[in-house]
Amino acid sequence: MDTRALPSSRASDTLVGERDHFIDLLRAVAFAVVVLWHWGLTTVSWTATGPHVGNPAADLPLGWLLTWVAQPMCVFFAVGGWLHSRDGRPAIAFWRARLARLLPPVLPLLAIAAAAWAITGAFAQPGLQRAVVLAVSPLWFLGVYLVLIALAPVARVAHRRWGWTAVVALATSVAVVDWWRIAGGHEGLGATLVMFVLTWATVHQLGFHLGTLRVDRRRAAQLCGGGLAGLWVLSTVGPYPAIMVGTAGEAISNMGPPNLMVVALACFQIGAVCLVAERAAAFADRHRSTLEVVARWTMPTYVWHLTAFTVVAGVALMLGVDNSTPDAAWWAVRPLWVVVPAAVCVPLCLLAGRRPSGSWPRVQGRGDQDSGVSTTSENSRGRPGSLDRSAGRRPSRRMHT
Repeated sequence: MDTRALPSSRASDTLVGERDHFIDLLRAVAFAVVVLWHWGLTTVSWTATGPHVGNPAADLPLGWLLTWVAQPMCVFFAVGGWLHSRDGRPAIAFWRARLARLLPPVLPLLAIAAAAWAITGAFAQPGLQRAVVLAVSPLWFLGVYLVLIALAPVARVAHRRWGWTAVVALATSVAVVDWWRIAGGHEGLGATLVMFVLTWATVHQLGFHLGTLRVDRRRAAQLCGGGLAGLWVLSTVGPYPAIMVGTAGEAISNMGPPNLMVVALACFQIGAVCLVAERAAAFADRHRSTLEVVARWTMPTYVWHLTAFTVVAGVALMLGVDNSTPDAAWWAVRPLWVVVPAAVCVPLCLLAGRRPSGSWPRVQGRGDQDSGVSTTSENSRGRPGSLDRSAGRRPSRRMHT
């Protein structure tokens, strides 16, 4: 691959590039893993306090290793960082465009959840209120992501000035706050919120380097190996569990709040993804039409998938269906727990989400690839590249939706 066209890791060009289908592929796979995991690999039980959910990962042979591959949130935030790094619009225009794309799929769910919360509270039904919280729990991601959007202009400046040093500084801050939180027993809301922002800001900043990592296989391999080593050391010598999803019985959860293990996981996963980027980009380019359709539905599906699951789980509980014990019978009906919530989710997305055929206003400057997330100056094959200015070729204005 010709690396002469590689944009600098500190560059911030404002050209409009063609859609990067490799990014669409990453996001589609990550969203699919989240949705399928929540539908197919979630246990549900009802107690006096309402519904309680869990997952069988801790009980699976090498289940912790599965989560090192299948925990997709690092990919989400790193992709967001890369796309935000390529968006050169002024801060106000950038924020306006992001909010215009992220909030519409969310507002209907918030309105319904607020009404349901008020009604169940009026009838003194705390268990049902807990079910409402379960239905809107995916919105934690959007809350953190909106904070990172607000900080993105500052992150771009840090990237231009300090490059990898900015990532190292953020990772160091995660380590320091994590040590203070665990050693000192500071588990309050303030410490939790700080860890959510700091940890995902580190992954977001790491994503600014996706362009260079996709063509610099040596650096990608170093990042992947370093992340893997970090996971092993932190989970064997350090105080952290190896599993990268929340499970009952662990003194520390690596995801609630996210901690230094998440930073190591991000290094491992992003390095690994970049090692296969060329082949993955070629695959994505062959299936670009499908990926563009999927990209338009990722955000509505993410927003509504747990609402659909909550409805199905509630009906199952009323019918006496046991979905709390991952035994042989539980595993045998896993396909149904994907198909039925999907059947409920589709009409919810159709009613509350945007239609695939819908169009959005064009924005002068960079196109949007947020359905999501922001923008990129990529060539038509999804590989980092720069515009050939000498050829006088006009840049594509295909929208990234």
